[in-house]
Amino acid sequence: QYTAQLAATRMEESHAVARRLATLLPWSANAHRLVAQTAFLQRDLDQAASALASASALAPWRSEARLALAELAQWKGDTEAARTLYEDVIRRTPYFSPYPSLRLAQLRRKAGDSGGADALLQEATETRFPLNDDLASQSYFLVRTPTVAHLRRLYRAYVRSLEAQGKSEDADVVRDRWVKIPHLPRLE
Repeated sequence: QYTAQLAATRMEESHAVARRLATLLPWSANAHRLVAQTAFLQRDLDQAASALASASALAPWRSEARLALAELAQWKGDTEAARTLYEDVIRRTPYFSPYPSLRLAQLRRKAGDSGGADALLQEATETRFPLNDDLASQSYFLVRTPTVAHLRRLYRAYVRSLEAQGKSEDADVVRDRWVKIPHLPRLE
Protein backbone atom coordinates (compact mmCIF):
# COMPACT_ATOMS: atom_id res chain seq x y z
CA GLN A 1 0.00 0.00 0.00
CA TYR A 2 2.81 2.39 0.89
CA THR A 3 4.61 1.41 -2.32
CA ALA A 4 1.57 2.23 -4.44
CA GLN A 5 1.11 5.56 -2.69
CA LEU A 6 4.77 6.50 -3.14
CA ALA A 7 4.79 5.36 -6.75
CA ALA A 8 1.63 7.32 -7.51
CA THR A 9 3.12 10.56 -6.26
CA ARG A 10 6.74 10.11 -7.36
CA MET A 11 6.60 7.39 -9.99
CA GLU A 12 9.92 7.79 -11.74
CA GLU A 13 11.84 8.14 -8.50
CA SER A 14 10.16 5.17 -6.86
CA HIS A 15 10.73 3.02 -9.96
CA ALA A 16 14.42 3.98 -9.97
CA VAL A 17 14.67 3.06 -6.28
CA ALA A 18 12.99 -0.28 -6.93
CA ARG A 19 15.34 -1.06 -9.83
CA ARG A 20 18.35 -0.09 -7.71
CA LEU A 21 17.11 -2.34 -4.91
CA ALA A 22 16.77 -5.26 -7.34
CA THR A 23 20.30 -4.57 -8.60
CA LEU A 24 21.69 -4.56 -5.05
CA LEU A 25 19.64 -7.60 -4.00
CA PRO A 26 19.29 -9.69 -7.18
CA TRP A 27 18.33 -12.78 -5.14
CA SER A 28 15.37 -11.00 -3.53
CA ALA A 29 12.01 -11.97 -4.98
CA ASN A 30 10.45 -9.08 -3.04
CA ALA A 31 12.77 -6.58 -4.74
CA HIS A 32 11.72 -7.87 -8.16
CA ARG A 33 8.06 -7.75 -7.16
CA LEU A 34 8.59 -4.11 -6.15
CA VAL A 35 10.09 -3.41 -9.61
CA ALA A 36 7.01 -5.08 -11.13
CA GLN A 37 4.64 -2.95 -9.07
CA THR A 38 6.30 0.32 -9.97
CA ALA A 39 6.66 -0.70 -13.63
CA PHE A 40 2.98 -1.58 -13.78
CA LEU A 41 2.04 1.78 -12.28
CA GLN A 42 4.09 3.41 -15.03
CA ARG A 43 2.27 1.29 -17.63
CA ASP A 44 5.49 -0.57 -18.56
CA LEU A 45 3.82 -3.97 -18.82
CA ASP A 46 6.78 -5.73 -20.40
CA GLN A 47 9.12 -4.73 -17.57
CA ALA A 48 6.45 -5.66 -15.03
CA ALA A 49 6.11 -9.11 -16.61
CA SER A 50 9.88 -9.56 -16.69
CA ALA A 51 10.26 -8.58 -13.04
CA LEU A 52 7.40 -10.89 -12.03
CA ALA A 53 9.01 -13.76 -13.94
CA SER A 54 12.26 -13.11 -12.07
CA ALA A 55 10.47 -13.00 -8.72
CA SER A 56 8.68 -16.23 -9.55
CA ALA A 57 11.92 -17.96 -10.54
CA LEU A 58 13.65 -16.80 -7.35
CA ALA A 59 10.88 -18.07 -5.06
CA PRO A 60 8.95 -20.80 -6.92
CA TRP A 61 7.33 -21.99 -3.69
CA ARG A 62 5.54 -18.64 -3.38
CA SER A 63 2.59 -17.90 -5.63
CA GLU A 64 2.14 -14.14 -5.44
CA ALA A 65 4.36 -13.32 -8.44
CA ARG A 66 2.99 -16.16 -10.56
CA LEU A 67 -0.57 -15.10 -9.72
CA ALA A 68 0.26 -11.50 -10.66
CA LEU A 69 1.77 -12.79 -13.94
CA ALA A 70 -1.46 -14.66 -14.66
CA GLU A 71 -3.54 -11.55 -13.95
CA LEU A 72 -1.25 -9.46 -16.15
CA ALA A 73 -1.55 -11.99 -18.99
CA GLN A 74 -5.33 -11.99 -18.63
CA TRP A 75 -5.37 -8.20 -18.55
CA LYS A 76 -3.29 -8.13 -21.76
CA GLY A 77 -5.75 -10.54 -23.41
CA ASP A 78 -3.46 -13.60 -23.47
CA THR A 79 -6.00 -16.03 -22.05
CA GLU A 80 -3.95 -19.14 -22.87
CA ALA A 81 -0.96 -17.88 -20.87
CA ALA A 82 -3.27 -16.77 -18.05
CA ARG A 83 -4.96 -20.17 -17.99
CA THR A 84 -1.61 -21.98 -17.86
CA LEU A 85 -0.33 -19.73 -15.06
CA TYR A 86 -3.53 -20.07 -12.98
CA GLU A 87 -3.33 -23.84 -13.34
CA ASP A 88 0.33 -23.73 -12.29
CA VAL A 89 -0.49 -21.66 -9.18
CA ILE A 90 -3.23 -24.12 -8.21
CA ARG A 91 -0.93 -27.11 -8.82
CA ARG A 92 2.06 -25.69 -6.93
CA THR A 93 0.22 -24.11 -4.00
CA PRO A 94 -3.32 -25.50 -3.90
CA TYR A 95 -4.15 -23.92 -0.53
CA PHE A 96 -2.63 -20.50 -1.23
CA SER A 97 -5.79 -18.66 -2.27
CA PRO A 98 -9.18 -19.39 -3.85
CA TYR A 99 -8.75 -16.60 -6.40
CA PRO A 100 -6.73 -18.57 -8.98
CA SER A 101 -9.56 -21.11 -9.03
CA LEU A 102 -12.15 -18.35 -9.46
CA ARG A 103 -10.25 -16.70 -12.28
CA LEU A 104 -9.53 -19.99 -14.01
CA ALA A 105 -13.22 -20.90 -13.76
CA GLN A 106 -14.13 -17.56 -15.35
CA LEU A 107 -11.72 -18.23 -18.23
CA ARG A 108 -13.12 -21.72 -18.71
CA ARG A 109 -16.69 -20.43 -18.81
CA LYS A 110 -15.77 -17.74 -21.33
CA ALA A 111 -14.18 -20.45 -23.48
CA GLY A 112 -17.40 -22.46 -23.33
CA ASP A 113 -16.22 -25.07 -20.82
CA SER A 114 -19.00 -24.60 -18.27
CA GLY A 115 -18.66 -28.17 -17.00
CA GLY A 116 -14.93 -27.75 -16.33
CA ALA A 117 -15.53 -24.42 -14.61
CA ASP A 118 -18.28 -25.85 -12.42
CA ALA A 119 -16.16 -28.89 -11.50
CA LEU A 120 -13.20 -26.67 -10.56
CA LEU A 121 -15.37 -24.44 -8.38
CA GLN A 122 -17.04 -27.39 -6.72
CA GLU A 123 -13.66 -29.00 -5.96
CA ALA A 124 -12.24 -25.75 -4.61
CA THR A 125 -15.31 -25.08 -2.47
CA GLU A 126 -15.66 -28.59 -1.10
CA THR A 127 -12.03 -29.63 -0.73
CA ARG A 128 -9.68 -26.69 -0.37
CA PHE A 129 -11.71 -23.66 0.77
CA PRO A 130 -14.95 -24.82 2.38
CA LEU A 131 -15.30 -21.73 4.58
CA ASN A 132 -14.38 -19.02 2.07
CA ASP A 133 -17.35 -16.68 1.58
CA ASP A 134 -15.91 -15.08 -1.56
CA LEU A 135 -15.46 -18.44 -3.24
CA ALA A 136 -18.91 -19.63 -2.21
CA SER A 137 -20.63 -16.49 -3.50
CA GLN A 138 -18.58 -16.39 -6.70
CA SER A 139 -19.22 -20.08 -7.27
CA TYR A 140 -22.93 -19.48 -6.87
CA PHE A 141 -22.78 -16.53 -9.27
CA LEU A 142 -20.65 -18.28 -11.90
CA VAL A 143 -22.69 -21.46 -11.88
CA ARG A 144 -25.91 -19.51 -12.34
CA THR A 145 -24.69 -16.89 -14.80
CA PRO A 146 -25.62 -17.88 -18.34
CA THR A 147 -22.91 -18.07 -20.98
CA VAL A 148 -23.22 -16.13 -24.23
CA ALA A 149 -24.68 -19.23 -25.87
CA HIS A 150 -27.36 -19.43 -23.18
CA LEU A 151 -28.09 -15.71 -23.45
CA ARG A 152 -28.51 -16.02 -27.20
CA ARG A 153 -31.03 -18.87 -26.76
CA LEU A 154 -32.90 -16.92 -24.06
CA TYR A 155 -33.03 -13.76 -26.20
CA ARG A 156 -34.33 -15.75 -29.19
CA ALA A 157 -37.05 -17.35 -27.06
CA TYR A 158 -37.99 -13.92 -25.70
CA VAL A 159 -38.20 -12.45 -29.22
CA ARG A 160 -40.38 -15.38 -30.40
CA SER A 161 -42.61 -14.92 -27.36
CA LEU A 162 -43.04 -11.21 -28.09
CA GLU A 163 -43.83 -11.92 -31.74
CA ALA A 164 -46.35 -14.63 -30.78
CA GLN A 165 -48.10 -12.04 -28.59
CA GLY A 166 -48.23 -9.64 -31.53
CA LYS A 167 -45.63 -7.30 -30.01
CA SER A 168 -43.36 -7.02 -33.05
CA GLU A 169 -42.20 -3.51 -32.09
CA ASP A 170 -41.00 -4.79 -28.71
CA ALA A 171 -39.28 -7.70 -30.46
CA ASP A 172 -37.48 -5.21 -32.72
CA VAL A 173 -36.32 -3.24 -29.67
CA VAL A 174 -34.88 -6.44 -28.14
CA ARG A 175 -33.08 -7.27 -31.41
CA ASP A 176 -31.74 -3.72 -31.58
CA ARG A 177 -30.41 -3.90 -28.02
CA TRP A 178 -28.71 -7.24 -28.72
CA VAL A 179 -26.86 -5.76 -31.71
CA LYS A 180 -25.53 -2.91 -29.57
CA ILE A 181 -23.84 -5.25 -27.07
CA PRO A 182 -20.21 -5.61 -28.20
CA HIS A 183 -18.61 -8.98 -29.02
CA LEU A 184 -21.85 -10.97 -29.28
CA PRO A 185 -22.78 -13.26 -32.18
CA ARG A 186 -25.75 -12.37 -34.34
CA LEU A 187 -29.11 -13.14 -32.73
CA GLU A 188 -30.68 -14.68 -35.87
